[in-house]
Amino acid sequence: MDLPGGPISPVELVARARYLGLFVAARVPLSPWLSLEAGLRRNDAWVRLDDRRGEALDGRHRFRRLNPGAEVDWEVAEGVTMRAGWHRTNRVPAPAELGCADPDAPCSLANFFIADPPLEQEVTESAEAGVALARAGWRLSVAAFRATSQDDIQLVASGVRGRGYFKNVGRTRRQGAEVTAEVSLARWLQARLGYALTDATFRTGFALPSPNHPAAEADGSVTVAPGDRLANVPRHRGVMTVEATHGGVGLGLDLSAQSGMRYQGDEIGALETTGRYARLDLRAAWTVNPAFELFAEVRNLTNTRASTFGILGEVGDVELDEAPGASDPRFAGPLAPRRWRLGARVRF
Repeated sequence: MDLPGGPISPVELVARARYLGLFVAARVPLSPWLSLEAGLRRNDAWVRLDDRRGEALDGRHRFRRLNPGAEVDWEVAEGVTMRAGWHRTNRVPAPAELGCADPDAPCSLANFFIADPPLEQEVTESAEAGVALARAGWRLSVAAFRATSQDDIQLVASGVRGRGYFKNVGRTRRQGAEVTAEVSLARWLQARLGYALTDATFRTGFALPSPNHPAAEADGSVTVAPGDRLANVPRHRGVMTVEATHGGVGLGLDLSAQSGMRYQGDEIGALETTGRYARLDLRAAWTVNPAFELFAEVRNLTNTRASTFGILGEVGDVELDEAPGASDPRFAGPLAPRRWRLGARVRF
């Protein structure tokens, strides 16, 4: 086929991956109320790609990393504990990422493997500190975290319509705070609440291929600066769960909410984000006997319409029957509509 960027042709690839991990950990009591836990992990990975229709996809990759970690736990007083820790982890590129990493031979969704240049493994250093308070009937936990990744692997768009590729984009950072609370309002009624603030940003500037962005340069790229936010990561997220149980009957309510996110391809923040939304779920169960249970649930009770992720796409060359004359390059994945489910569980 005569297609811009090269033809979409059959692909036959055999991918073999071997992973070996050796881990040692020890917990050392420093005092009756203070302890240290330390660990060390060695990771080795071998990824082999064999192209059955040529040589473009052939590849031999090996990744090695030694990852240390440590955490200190301090029982300040009865029901009050503090902790602080640091650890390092690594993520090896998946065969699919290694097979789709060439900007000159981007991949389509239907034809994922095109070429096989190397990718660096992603290495993340994380630090976390927190405090937990516990009393009769309730528990509160507060924690702050920071995780910095080197050679973060991101999927980026290509100048060829409908294709993209993976690349290392330098350093990224995810930092923020988490708060969780558990409360027993009565013997038969419990509630759990949680909130997370996540500041996810690029720490390295680079030219991001984004040919569908209205503000793209002549070469189809936008310039990401240190401090620009990662796409599809909500800054605010909260959850609430309430459960009531009595005489074999259980009722539950789950409420989740999050703020808007930047679209993939608009990491520079020039366009409006996806909208914030909240989703309400209800569930019920009746345990007739230890072997038989009836249950019912409804997801998205209010039938909220929202976007769970966003990406910039091509609208200029292909007429969309669902949106005639569309000119907005923002595409979004919808939140699942209201769904009912009734059923029974039988235990043998």
